[in-house]
Amino acid sequence: MAHETGFSVNAGFVIGDGETLIIDSAFNYLSAQTILGYAKASAPKNKMRYLINTEIHFDHTLGNSVFKEIGAEIVACNKTAYNTSADMGWMINRMNESLSSQFKDQKDPKKGEKFFAHTIVCNPDKFIENDTSLNVGGIKVELILTPGHTDTNISVYIPEERVIYVGDLIYSKYIPTLRFGNYKLWELWIRSLEKLRDMKIEILVPGHGLICRNGEIYEEIERHKKFLTGAIAGNREWWKTE
Repeated sequence: MAHETGFSVNAGFVIGDGETLIIDSAFNYLSAQTILGYAKASAPKNKMRYLINTEIHFDHTLGNSVFKEIGAEIVACNKTAYNTSADMGWMINRMNESLSSQFKDQKDPKKGEKFFAHTIVCNPDKFIENDTSLNVGGIKVELILTPGHTDTNISVYIPEERVIYVGDLIYSKYIPTLRFGNYKLWELWIRSLEKLRDMKIEILVPGHGLICRNGEIYEEIERHKKFLTGAIAGNREWWKTE
């Protein structure tokens, strides 16, 4: 489920024999229902076995409750901080402010509440500390710790297909968001990118932006490394690096 706009999150799923693994639950209850609908349409009889949160940010996690309700086990990095109802309240207020500024002619002070209708905070069930392998209906799925954008980032690799979901490790065709990090995290980000470079990958699904194939993958890896190297060096025009 990839989107051309950089503001949308690329969620996805892996279908095995009788089991399905979901990758990220997106921004609210309704978006998670959309992901679930596609997964069910693809394998109607499968159990939704796992949901992997590739990081802690709300655009990857706020649909978690949809999958919790149907018995999926939610897995995340062990450094993932628990979200709270207070965090949810902050997000609703922020959405109210954002939508009100964009649609001033529509006098509705509760746009944020409508956007997050039925959305509740639902934290992971299981936290991993190291790279981990899962068996999803006979398909091997590797969870790889790839910190950088945050210290909670996980990539989901299906070696049989040479497909990897990397979350916000890659912003394909967009400038990566560095505002959540620091020099230490940016250095880890570069190491995570180098880890990807050495893997056998044919299709890469970024957290935001277009899917990358073959040579495009390595172009994006190098492009992100240049951004990060510039930021670490204190280059105020790092975003202009080509």
